[in-house]
Amino acid sequence: GHISPGGGFQGGVIVASSIVFLALGTEIKSKLTNTVVLSRIEAIAFLALVLASISGVFFETGFFGNPIKPETDLSANFIILLNIIIGLKVGTSIATMCIAMMGGRHDL
Repeated sequence: GHISPGGGFQGGVIVASSIVFLALGTEIKSKLTNTVVLSRIEAIAFLALVLASISGVFFETGFFGNPIKPETDLSANFIILLNIIIGLKVGTSIATMCIAMMGGRHDL
């Protein structure tokens, strides 16, 4: 369900697959094969993951701890946020690697 961990990696792979398939099958290939945008999104997702993981330390719930009090209905939203961040990170990473291999780029 949406209140249990998991799904971010799988969702990221689906996002990466859709980006790669679009890059292979459309005429806007030059825009989709520009890995600069994907690399920036990946860096932002990494920074968001680091900030989310240490946020629990500041709220005394530990590393990767949920900073939202468990008595509230919003406490499950932290897991959803982590899944979205992980999905963005995985999706952009895999898409960047696949696009680089499609174009024969080795400078990433």
